[in-house]
Amino acid sequence: MSKSSKKVEDLPKYWVKKMRTQFKRFDADGDGVLTKADHILIAERLIKAGNLSGEEANRVHRIFTFLWDDFSTSKTQMTEEEMILNNFKFIHDDRFKPWFEDQYKLYYDAMDVKKTGQISLENFKSFYAVLGIDATFADAVFAYIDDDSNGLINRGEFMTAAEEYLYDIFADDSANNHFWGPLLEDA
Repeated sequence: MSKSSKKVEDLPKYWVKKMRTQFKRFDADGDGVLTKADHILIAERLIKAGNLSGEEANRVHRIFTFLWDDFSTSKTQMTEEEMILNNFKFIHDDRFKPWFEDQYKLYYDAMDVKKTGQISLENFKSFYAVLGIDATFADAVFAYIDDDSNGLINRGEFMTAAEEYLYDIFADDSANNHFWGPLLEDA
């Protein structure tokens, strides 16, 4: 069976659980599909949580609007199955690696709300809270990503953890599997 004709049931179970968890985190309105409205809602929650206004707020809106526009490939909505199959196809095609890197750089930029070039634990917890993830869990994930243990996450550390999360399709015991929070039992 070619990669393009795979079904979700054919994919590594643990990786699928990670992708289902990610899908549910970004389905901000809980309607079972990803839409631009979900991304705008996440942006608005992040702006409120960070008490942002003016250019800072506009920047977060632009980031999440672009993330949807770039991710959706002109679709108005995306199902969980479509996202999982697309991601699996993309991680097995080196042409898409720069695209994934660009997407995760934007997530980093959204968490770096004050444009300091680093993400603090406070910013990381705010982003987790916006995605509905218990902030207490953020401590462990933050510590995992903060490779040099300086209390801040730089872009390189974030990108390394994101890549491990996305591309590690078999390991089920690594901390990187919790990049978007604890894996959901119903995922």
